[in-house]
Amino acid sequence: MGSDVITDFMNGNVPEIMMIAAGFMALLIVMTYRKDKEGTPYKITVVLGFLLGIAIMAVAVSRYQNWTTFDAILVLLAGFTLFIRPLTKIDFVILLALLVMGIVYIYLGTLTGDLAGLSEGYPRIILAVVAGSFVYMVFHFAEKVIQLVGKILNCWPILFILGLICLVEGALMLAESESLYTIVNNYLE
Repeated sequence: MGSDVITDFMNGNVPEIMMIAAGFMALLIVMTYRKDKEGTPYKITVVLGFLLGIAIMAVAVSRYQNWTTFDAILVLLAGFTLFIRPLTKIDFVILLALLVMGIVYIYLGTLTGDLAGLSEGYPRIILAVVAGSFVYMVFHFAEKVIQLVGKILNCWPILFILGLICLVEGALMLAESESLYTIVNNYLE
């Protein structure tokens, strides 16, 4: 019977739980970062935040239909912020470009007939490099935009504020009170 109550609570309060977990994790990351950004506790919280961010985004994308727009965006933003923190210095685009170059090179090797000239020698290499370069150029821009947004959101004062907002919104939702968005909106009117 006790496990049914816990299960019902968990299923009925998913956005609140995710928001509070994201808020606590964000504040924990800020606290360990400010204490020692090279230390093991900080690195552990970043890894835990990364995993929590993946879980939060997966649940948010699949279960947002019954949530308010503000809550869905806040949960997704918090999940993205936790997820992207350790990835802001990794260049994934070069790996994607190399993969595309390899695929194009292999595909060109299968050409026959009028296009058989492209399946050998320098034309094959040049086309594979051009395809990889094009993919790199397009996705590099997108990657840099995502990294910029991730760096801005993970700047410790902003992460701290985001964590506090998540905690307050999660607590208000658990208390079945008005949303933080509604409270601020009413105050500004």
